[in-house]
Amino acid sequence: MSVLSSIPSPLAARGHHITLTARSCAVFLGGVAGLLLLAHLVGQLMKFVAGRDTVYGLVPLFDLDQERSIPAMYSATLLLLAAFLLGVIARLQWREQAGERWAWLTLALGFLFMACDEAVSLHELLSRPVGELLGQTSEPLILLSWVLPSGALVVVLGALYLPFLWRLPAKYRKLFTLSGAMFVGGAVGMEIVDLLWLEVWGARDLIYNLLIMVEEGLEMFGAIAFIFSLLLYIEEFYPEAGLRFGEAV
Repeated sequence: MSVLSSIPSPLAARGHHITLTARSCAVFLGGVAGLLLLAHLVGQLMKFVAGRDTVYGLVPLFDLDQERSIPAMYSATLLLLAAFLLGVIARLQWREQAGERWAWLTLALGFLFMACDEAVSLHELLSRPVGELLGQTSEPLILLSWVLPSGALVVVLGALYLPFLWRLPAKYRKLFTLSGAMFVGGAVGMEIVDLLWLEVWGARDLIYNLLIMVEEGLEMFGAIAFIFSLLLYIEEFYPEAGLRFGEAV
């Protein structure tokens, strides 16, 4: 993906340019995610094995189960990047009056909401009144009472988007499905496992934090796979866009 400025620069004048491929972007984002997962693992080993709870504040800073942490900020950034790319596609489709423009726009708004939710934990703020309304008393069951309806909503929205998904070229249909399965598997499936473990054992121990690592890893890499898919889609169908895509030189 060659990112070329519309304003001539000395580098452009000499025939030089910066090249960024969809693959290299995904590798970079995946590398950052891998480092954050490793930092969480080291931090939890320091906490539960070495007995060092904070290590000058670094353990909570990289704790995947903390809301105001570097991994939480990174996850929100990934979702925001996906929302931006979806918005780019929606804008390009709107220019062409394409039939799928509303579907792309709705997806962009959905990912924007998820980015905001990841940043400020809207679902956890709403989980307590929902759990109390359902008569739950323990914290895991209160949180679980919000996860289950969320999972049901995902199923409904997925069913509504099946025609849109089916009309995509086979390559992107598979990529979107794979990335969505990874993300939902972490955000809903593994979160249910985490909360059930917490309800049964009642402690955020090392095993619980390893489960959190799997959950957040699936979410991060699912989002990265989706970003990769969107970059490939723009490369193939909108090579004339402001972000120009091509092979690295």
